[in-house]
Amino acid sequence: AWTTAAAIDADGDPFADLVKNLASSTGKMREDREAKREAVKAAEKSLREAKQLVTDFERRLEQARGYVQRNETAVKDAKAASQTAQQAMMSSLTKLTADITSTAEAAMAGKPLPKTGGPTDEQEAPGAGAGGEQPNVEGRSIWLFDGRSYSGKSLELRC
Repeated sequence: AWTTAAAIDADGDPFADLVKNLASSTGKMREDREAKREAVKAAEKSLREAKQLVTDFERRLEQARGYVQRNETAVKDAKAASQTAQQAMMSSLTKLTADITSTAEAAMAGKPLPKTGGPTDEQEAPGAGAGGEQPNVEGRSIWLFDGRSYSGKSLELRC
């Protein structure tokens, strides 16, 4: 009563058409399931690679931060050393200028030359005689230059 002549195939099996449809749809579902499994595997692989890449970048970032910190410390130390050297140089030049000025003033006034920063007591002053005589500097001059290697503005101090 339910079946019609079209539902029954040539062999007389009313379920043959249903079995064909089921087999056909089952094959498509299996193919779809396998494609989804492969997509999951590819996504998991991509995720692992991305995590590894992030880990590598984080490690490299930490190394770079350490490098920057070491360089900042080195620059700070170098600047401090440079400033200390500059101060020492300025102090030395100031003392040298004061010594030259006092020596020139004493020579011009005919006073005995002051002993400043020259040879120690064990050493003999250049040009000094056996009796500790000072050289005659009358008529001589000293040149002071603004730059290194006798360059820049100059000033002559006459004795």
